[in-house]
Amino acid sequence: MRNFFLIFTIFFIEILSSFSQQNRNDSLKSLIKQDVPDTVILKQMMDIAWNSFRTYPEQSLEIIINAHSLAKKLDLYIDEAKCENIIGIIYSTTGQYDSASFYYSKSLAIGLEHNDDVIVAKGYNNIGLNYYYQGIYNKAQENYFKTLPLYEKTSDSLGLANTYANIGNTYVLMNSFGDALNYLKNALKIFEKINYPWGIANTLNSMGSIYSDTDSLRNLAFDCYNKSLKIKTTLNDRFGISNTLNQLAMLYGQEKNYEKELEFYQKALKIKKEIDDKSGMTKALLNIGKTYNSLKKYNDALNYYFDALKISQEIGNYYDKQQAFSAIANTYSKIKNFEKAYEFKQLYSIISDSIMNVEKSKQIIEMQTKYETEKKQKENEILAQENQIKNLEISYQKNQRTVIFIVFAFILFGGFLIFNRIRLKQENKILTEKKLRASSVFQAQEKEKVHLSKELHDGLGPLLSLIKLNASSLDVNDKNEKMIHEIKELASEGMKEVRNISHALMPSLLEKKGLESALNEFIEQINQTDSIKAELSFSLTSKLSQEFELNIYRIIQETINNILKHAEATIAIIKLLETTKQLELTVSDNGKGFKVDEVSAGNGLNNIYSRVDFLKAKLKIHSESKKGTTFNIIVPINEV
Repeated sequence: MRNFFLIFTIFFIEILSSFSQQNRNDSLKSLIKQDVPDTVILKQMMDIAWNSFRTYPEQSLEIIINAHSLAKKLDLYIDEAKCENIIGIIYSTTGQYDSASFYYSKSLAIGLEHNDDVIVAKGYNNIGLNYYYQGIYNKAQENYFKTLPLYEKTSDSLGLANTYANIGNTYVLMNSFGDALNYLKNALKIFEKINYPWGIANTLNSMGSIYSDTDSLRNLAFDCYNKSLKIKTTLNDRFGISNTLNQLAMLYGQEKNYEKELEFYQKALKIKKEIDDKSGMTKALLNIGKTYNSLKKYNDALNYYFDALKISQEIGNYYDKQQAFSAIANTYSKIKNFEKAYEFKQLYSIISDSIMNVEKSKQIIEMQTKYETEKKQKENEILAQENQIKNLEISYQKNQRTVIFIVFAFILFGGFLIFNRIRLKQENKILTEKKLRASSVFQAQEKEKVHLSKELHDGLGPLLSLIKLNASSLDVNDKNEKMIHEIKELASEGMKEVRNISHALMPSLLEKKGLESALNEFIEQINQTDSIKAELSFSLTSKLSQEFELNIYRIIQETINNILKHAEATIAIIKLLETTKQLELTVSDNGKGFKVDEVSAGNGLNNIYSRVDFLKAKLKIHSESKKGTTFNIIVPINEV
């Protein structure tokens, strides 16, 4: 049912100061008597039409058509385009879409001819609204999204908010409710910031329509509609009041309070008739028929459906005609008149196919308008050329110089592109070779470390064990007891150091069980020294290459060694985090800190820098005196 109401929610392009109808008429009469300039009278006529069309559409249309003639006579293209937009808006709100399209296209053509972003933006926005009224939502969105960058460029907050709201309303009708709510909230935020009551009221209406479909959010819908109705009543916006009454009626219907539903639909229908809003009358009649259907008063329902069908045929609204055919067919089916039900079901199918053809027809009209605009532009160009015949020779020489300059510029630009391409290839080749060399160096270092680790473990380790064993087998007496004990202690200490050095050169757990296990073992070894407490936070989920794990392990190892040697810290924290785009390594301590710019890089820092470069990562070091040091390394996830 949302489609029956949201299609009326409309946000116009601009707003002038608002005061009573009588005051405006008196002001205009006073200006005419005072013999003021025509431009002042023109502005007043536009003001009266704009601020009155919702309540008095016929009178406003007559005034703005006269204003349009005056603007053309005075050769004021901006005011001419504004008048055409207002005429289009009045026609559109009263269901005369072809007439609205004609004037919107004329206004857009003026904006394009004069390269005026403000007029062009308003033209696209209003053309989108016209498609929106007719239920051609993809074309409506296409025009709205052309409008957004133009309003952003011209810093038009009101225009931007209106377009956000229009996009949101159209998304609702396309059943994309999440997108709709996002755009509507953006619109409401701007409307409230600039204190624009029309926009606030209409946006609340639209948000209420979204909330109304969820039982748990229905109270929010009532709240939005009642706030909107209060604002529109203050503004005497009869068009808007009728729309909000329709939406409140729909809510009562959802709660099966059919008496209230009928009451509010009838109030809305009365206003629609008073302001001659034929499109709105169609929706109201369809809604009243639906309510009578719910009450099983099928003959009453049919009467209202046929009234709706008659008006929709008069104004050429395919969407409403489609809804009327469907409702009539379903109602005849309920009263067992299957012959009539079949007849109107067939009509429903035919009109559904026709709706697809309507869009094609609109495209043809749009192409025709574009053709006429281009034709007029070409005629103006020919006229301008005829007036400049005497200057053809000078123009030719200027053009010749321009062509030579452009050709020369293209040659230079092309040469620059070729040179730049060659340079980039060479740089990429150097970077690739540099990375390969670095990889080879790291691999050679690691291979040597593995070799040394095995030599220490398999060679020196057993030798120390043998020394300890032989010392234990010696005859102990008072003279040599102390010496033998010292030999055994030294052998044990040597074995421990050999294991530590062997592990530092190549941690076996890294190869067997991966980075997390190796780091946990590394942390345990650090904590056994009692000189510092180390903590590890590990939250990686991606599968890492062995080379990557080894480089990360070496970076952490070098960083912790620097902390142990220089920081005088009591706590060291290692964090490894992963997001969708990057892996982040942070090593921090609570030590004495240092001045990063003044410290020369030793072997430890140089090794860290080398491995960071190899990983194509970014390293940041933050350190403050007596506040510790933090190493932060960011690695792109595609390098992992």
